[in-house]
Amino acid sequence: MWNSKGFTLIEIIVAVALVAILSAAVAPSVLNNISQGRISRTQSDVQAIASSIMRFKSDTGKYPRLDKPEQPDTLGEAFDFLASGNGDWPLPSANGIWPTAFLLGKVNASTQNLGNHLILGIGDNGTAVSDSYPRAANPDDPNDIGFRAGYISADQPDPWGNKYLVNVAPLGNPGQTVWVISAGPNGVLETTVVSSGTGAAATTAGDDIGFRIQ
Repeated sequence: MWNSKGFTLIEIIVAVALVAILSAAVAPSVLNNISQGRISRTQSDVQAIASSIMRFKSDTGKYPRLDKPEQPDTLGEAFDFLASGNGDWPLPSANGIWPTAFLLGKVNASTQNLGNHLILGIGDNGTAVSDSYPRAANPDDPNDIGFRAGYISADQPDPWGNKYLVNVAPLGNPGQTVWVISAGPNGVLETTVVSSGTGAAATTAGDDIGFRIQ
């Protein structure tokens, strides 16, 4: 017969203590790596969105900011913001420094969907050809003028589940700052952004993560 011997209570306690000590030592490093990974992804995302907007302008001759894309590209026909994602993703809180229409959640009046404009080439208010940005007749020809589908690969929230935002209305107006921005880990927009005029901050504030287009 086998003469087996189990672990003593002291051996079990020592083993558990060692596991707890190792876990306590490793956990901060793991959590920090996760946090830094989210920040790095966000920095990459805001730069990619900014780049896609400039490619969009180069291809179509318009900025993605029009209620009806067939309208002339003037500030009078522009809505204020682009926001990523669908209605299930929350708008970050804005701490009293974003425009009233945005803060009150009047998204139909002031904000349209990033994916509609940069992936599908349509405004939120219609899907007909007349509501679309002009298409390139030959998308494979780099000299052909017009919309080419897929300026961003996906319409997604930031790593903390909030929308990316762009204050697109001032695009093309000298001296007016335009940001692609995430509210960062705390989910609160702390960078002053305006829909028009020169009141937007030149640098991000708090833990906001952004890329300045102009």
